[in-house]
Amino acid sequence: MRVISFLLFFLISLFAVEVSGQKDWKLQKQQDGIRIYTAHQEDTRILAYRIEALIHGALKDVYHQVIDFQGNKKYLETVKQIDVLKKEPDQQVLFYMLFDLPWPIRDRDFVNRMDIRIGSDTIALNSSPASGWVEPNEQVVRMQEFSEQWLLVRKNSGKTSLSLEGYADPGGKFPAWVVNRFVVKEPHALVRGIKQQVESKRGS
Repeated sequence: MRVISFLLFFLISLFAVEVSGQKDWKLQKQQDGIRIYTAHQEDTRILAYRIEALIHGALKDVYHQVIDFQGNKKYLETVKQIDVLKKEPDQQVLFYMLFDLPWPIRDRDFVNRMDIRIGSDTIALNSSPASGWVEPNEQVVRMQEFSEQWLLVRKNSGKTSLSLEGYADPGGKFPAWVVNRFVVKEPHALVRGIKQQVESKRGS
């Protein structure tokens, strides 16, 4: 079983690297040890995003901060609600998120299934829709197209590299340029918050 789990983890990580390599990533911003990239995708004008950071903290500490959904909520300006629906420790988490958007834009929500694969020096977390867990609300637009891949890698001197690659289509009739203006705003705020939280605990 351990051999099968290792092979599965290796294939998932390899697939994530291959997918990243296929995109023409362009550096948009570099600040506070965090790099933000965007890339065009086929069949859509909405950009994909990639965020990279080197965090002064142990792999397990970064991982536990990434999956602290309630604790991380404060870094997400438009997130009104986060509910953990099901949790299998170190394997899978299902959670619901509700976004409070300014009038006249209707609020958005989605149900996220995060699959977790833990290796000796790497942790991969892959998110995809799991809409069947929560009934749609007529007042809210259910986001159907989104994905995220987190990859955490243990580095020397107690450091951890973090990369977050994702794509989210809010649905509805948003102009692409409006979506793209904010496509990395909250993912960047989340990564920055995770980095600051881990490093502040290390220094205390």
